[in-house]
Amino acid sequence: MGWLSEAIRAQGNDIGGAITNTPTRQRMIDLKAAYRQALDSIRGDASLSELGRQQLMARAWRNTKDELARLGQVDFDTQVARFNELERQVFGASTVSGADAVSFRDATDRADKLENADAALRALGNAELSGDAILAKAIVMRAWLAGWNPVVDQYAVNHPTVTDKLVELGTLRENLDSAASRLAGGIAGALARPTEIANLSLAEIQDYANADPSRTLEAVQLARTRGEATPQEETEARRQER
Repeated sequence: MGWLSEAIRAQGNDIGGAITNTPTRQRMIDLKAAYRQALDSIRGDASLSELGRQQLMARAWRNTKDELARLGQVDFDTQVARFNELERQVFGASTVSGADAVSFRDATDRADKLENADAALRALGNAELSGDAILAKAIVMRAWLAGWNPVVDQYAVNHPTVTDKLVELGTLRENLDSAASRLAGGIAGALARPTEIANLSLAEIQDYANADPSRTLEAVQLARTRGEATPQEETEARRQER
């Protein structure tokens, strides 16, 4: 394992912590906590019938699941944008123009022809000795994309000003690979169902979530005295009173 890999996996990697402890991630954590509290509140609501509890739980589960999926995509997109920006800063030629831009394209063509890490290490050493910073960047970019970690490690040692950016890039790449798999599998929006609706189909859950929650006969009778019972509740109450 090279220096860069060790830095990425270090327990004290503050960069990795900053990537995973984002405001969006915290919102997802808070949302799950609010979901659990909502379920407890629904279970303790004596005015709801058993069906009514299922209906409100279905609504809470569906809405929370959808919002978690949305936030997961937002978090993923934010990390992709940061990854692309860091790649431009470390490897790119955003500040070059004219003859330098031509040199960068030429350097990229030369780096692309490197076939293995040993060849890239030799080429990087020669570029550094000759002061060819543009070629050195192109070689390291080739190594980064090919996964030739010893080459990237060597560049990081010689250029401490980009060390933190390389560590952040490596951490982001691992996170994004994992996040892409989760998004593809729908895991980002995964949320455990309460046992009360565990056996319902997705179509049934959708119907339950869209329905007005059913109340107990006692709650409907109380609502009658206040003039708050809905026509549907009146019909259901009369049916139960027979």
